[in-house]
This record gives sequence, C-alpha cells and structure tokens, in this order.
Amino acid sequence: MAMLIDDLGFTQLPTMSNPPLISISRFIQQPRLKIIFEEVEIKAKVIAEKGKLSLVMVEIRRK
Repeated sequence: MAMLIDDLGFTQLPTMSNPPLISISRFIQQPRLKIIFEEVEIKAKVIAEKGKLSLVMVEIRRK
C-alpha cells in the first residue's frame, strides 16, 4: 500500500491540471485476526511548488 501511495504521488507531478483518482479493493488477512475487505479511494494533490521541489498530499478514504 505504501508503494502505491508513493507511486501515485510521483505521477501527480506531471498531471497537475488533471489529478488521478484511483479506487481499489483492499484485502488484508493477518494471523489470528478477522479478514478485512474494504474499498478505498486514493487521491493525490499538489499543494506547493518552488523551483524543482513539489509538495504532494495523498489522501486515502474509505468508500
């Protein structure tokens, strides 16, 4: 999941005018815990730019 968030933040930079919106189904199974299946929405937004530096905020919300 962390790698997906990093990739989405990176892809946001060249597409600042049309931000990508991704919806995924997440399936988690941990030992001795219940199986969790939920759908989340991941959205990235460029907050600030200065020269070659950019600040990107990535939001994750339950659908």
